[in-house]
Amino acid sequence: MSLSIQTYLEDFPFLDDAGESKYISLNDDYVHEVFALMYKMNGGHLYGGITFTLNGQNLFKKIVDTDDLFATWSSLLSYYEKEGFQPEQPHDLFFGQINFIAKNGTDIKNPQVQFIHHYERTTTEWLPLQDVKDAIRKGFLEYMEIVKEDVINNRIYEDGDTFDMHPSLPDLLESFKEFKSS
Repeated sequence: MSLSIQTYLEDFPFLDDAGESKYISLNDDYVHEVFALMYKMNGGHLYGGITFTLNGQNLFKKIVDTDDLFATWSSLLSYYEKEGFQPEQPHDLFFGQINFIAKNGTDIKNPQVQFIHHYERTTTEWLPLQDVKDAIRKGFLEYMEIVKEDVINNRIYEDGDTFDMHPSLPDLLESFKEFKSS
């Protein structure tokens, strides 16, 4: 089983000709330019989305939108860092206006998680907890490689003024540092 979580930034000018959100992958050549523009334009908030991919197939058929990637990753990390496994316990994940939940299964000996996207009325299959946690960790590290470099180096407007960091960013940077050292 190969589970991954990928992050996408919403690209400027946001919508394509069909009125759908435009996204770029963190692997795109101009991701740093889009990141810097969106970060500055939105006061530290990044619009974007996440995919949950199992064996090459997107579990939700499209990118799950969020109006704040930092808050979304904070909520995913909160789930990752939970100690123990509480059967049937739901964990709210932040995806802006969307009600999105990670729900624990019932079997303590075989802990599994199911993601529920209430707005789209879709759910994933039951996924092994350790695979979910591994995917969160890997996806977070990939996302934070871009964030770390861009935020630390580019916190100055063209006029020389600095801008504030997103409220959850210091904690994310600290978690990133801890993950990189472990």
